[in-house]
Amino acid sequence: PAAVSGNGQYVVGRHSPLGVSDRAFRWSASGGMELLGTIAPPLPGFTSRAGGVDRTGNVVVGGSADSVGNGSFRWTPSTGMRSLGIFTAPFGVSSEAVTCNDPGDVVIGVGNGSGGGDGSRAYRWTLGGGFQDLGTLPGGSFSIPIDTDASGSVVLGNSGLINAQRPFLWSASGGMQNLGVLPGGRNAYAMGISDDGLTVVGQSDSSQGFRGFVWTAAGGMQVPASLPGTISSGISCISGDGLTMAGYTVTGSGVPRPTIWLPQQGPRDFASYLQSRGISLVGWNIGDMRITGISDDGSVLVGTGRFTNAQGSGPAGWVYVVPAPAPVASMVAAGLLVARRRRGRC
Repeated sequence: PAAVSGNGQYVVGRHSPLGVSDRAFRWSASGGMELLGTIAPPLPGFTSRAGGVDRTGNVVVGGSADSVGNGSFRWTPSTGMRSLGIFTAPFGVSSEAVTCNDPGDVVIGVGNGSGGGDGSRAYRWTLGGGFQDLGTLPGGSFSIPIDTDASGSVVLGNSGLINAQRPFLWSASGGMQNLGVLPGGRNAYAMGISDDGLTVVGQSDSSQGFRGFVWTAAGGMQVPASLPGTISSGISCISGDGLTMAGYTVTGSGVPRPTIWLPQQGPRDFASYLQSRGISLVGWNIGDMRITGISDDGSVLVGTGRFTNAQGSGPAGWVYVVPAPAPVASMVAAGLLVARRRRGRC
């Protein structure tokens, strides 16, 4: 899974059905998995993948590739998958949508669709205005978008400078703002933003090694509380309300462990947290588990991992519903395989 809707009811990502190239999907506990098709006719080798979803789960955005290149799409149940058009710029015409705002009428993506490298540009697309090139930080060679606030007026991303990368916030009124780096570091990478656009999370190198960070306008870039023995860490996502965060921690074992930062509880090893609530992790490789999305209120987390059972071993997606006041949490058994791909599929 790539993302979860703000209301926690839908999960989106990409899936590889048997004998078919990758397809964007939308999944819910009630409706199961729905493949969303491709922009072009679904010929062999044509692919699609979902990158983001609106708050209600009724707008999905991503990229779809054909024999010519990659194009950004916007999908709704009524329109199906529609191309956003061509993002024309000096660096090429390929593009991929990364995410969208809560109503789904503002789409954020990258031109050139490469995910990095000289020439890539972050864009902002609106229903009424089309594409807008967001440029780079001063002296920068590329920009990669990551996320947006609930309204779609603030865009979070990363921009390449000379021998360094820096996270940025962009707005129409303020342009592109450099969020800096931790003391002693050269590179920092933004990964997520709260709905109000005031809190950013990510990872930065520093004099103490790589560390997850939390950035606010008032406090700048800070390292939150860490698990005992932390060697390195990163924060990959944040709930819309800004209270729950998720990422990874490496301690003395050298193996990345999925980690959550809970309101008024601080960091918790995610596997230990699940097991303390009676969730079985039999079949899961803990070191391969990644948390990729959190609902607005922090009640639903989604991610990926490697799962093994009698049918084989391969990449899998999972959905976890955080406990209500009574212990009714579940790591949805049917949902564990929403992105399941057997070994050998592409």
